[in-house]
Amino acid sequence: MANAPTIPDWLPALPKVELHCHLDGSLRPATIWEWAQAEGVELPVAGVDDVRRFFTAEKRSLNAYLELFQYSLKLLQRGDHLTRAVVELIEDSSNENGIYIEVRFAPMLHTEQGLSPEAVVEAALAGLHEGCAQTGTYGGLILCGMKQESPDQTLEVARLAEAYQDDGVVAFDLAGPERDFPLTLHEQAIRHAKEAGLSVTLHAGEDACPEHIEQALQLGTDRIGHGLHLNDAPAHVRERIVTEGVPLEMCPTSNLQTARFASYGKHPIMDYARSGVRVTVNTDNRLMSNTTLTHELAHLISAFSLSQADVTEVLENAARAAFTPDILTPWRNACPSSSG
Repeated sequence: MANAPTIPDWLPALPKVELHCHLDGSLRPATIWEWAQAEGVELPVAGVDDVRRFFTAEKRSLNAYLELFQYSLKLLQRGDHLTRAVVELIEDSSNENGIYIEVRFAPMLHTEQGLSPEAVVEAALAGLHEGCAQTGTYGGLILCGMKQESPDQTLEVARLAEAYQDDGVVAFDLAGPERDFPLTLHEQAIRHAKEAGLSVTLHAGEDACPEHIEQALQLGTDRIGHGLHLNDAPAHVRERIVTEGVPLEMCPTSNLQTARFASYGKHPIMDYARSGVRVTVNTDNRLMSNTTLTHELAHLISAFSLSQADVTEVLENAARAAFTPDILTPWRNACPSSSG
């Protein structure tokens, strides 16, 4: 979507932590083209060079943005494809000095060709373990229930997350379209996840709907996915987020694609940070936003004249908010001494 940002000399050396990255929105274009040709999946593109252009969403509604996923999901219905996709995503993170990444996906969306939900999760976990072993990057999986699906199905996802929480699944999430699908519809699934000892992060306040941010807090979320429209929520909601230290998983380029911001400089992330909100920076969907975590940070550095210390603080927020225990220590050990 956006032009490639200027990357400061010091940015590549900073160890990076990503908390909000969707697997089906972060496939490599070359992998998509390879699989589509092998599987006979028709894509509205003429070749691999067109894949990124097609998937990179310009300004559109959240629902229209989500429609792009129908194509990538067709290619993620096999266990070996799921495994490879996770490995490649961890490699991509490692290649930009990523020390930790949480990969999220909705297992029920990968069962169209006969895979059981358990087989889906096990294939993704195989990719997690392989990718981490090959790169030295730490990682975890977040299982997503979809807001537009039935409460029974999201409860099944929460139970699935519980079953694999000792193997690399670190949290439960609710994702998907926001309007007309309040989080409270899935209170049982959220409660089950929390009672099972899982961490919970909930998409809220991405597509306006600031009331969903308050719902997420009332439901006991540990983090909030996006929280973009926090400014539109009552003042006591922001006060509670600051007081309780609930981190926001913000995704600037993705937010610019689906919201009516004219530029990175109009994004509210720094307004939130200056008011005491623990903001983190993430890619959301590396393919659909044609981005990396380095690019996300570089855009903000340019828009807000951020210093190395400012960026280090944002990355430390993410390390502190990670759902895998004690990521902060290896992150600090990897920080250049000049960054503090």
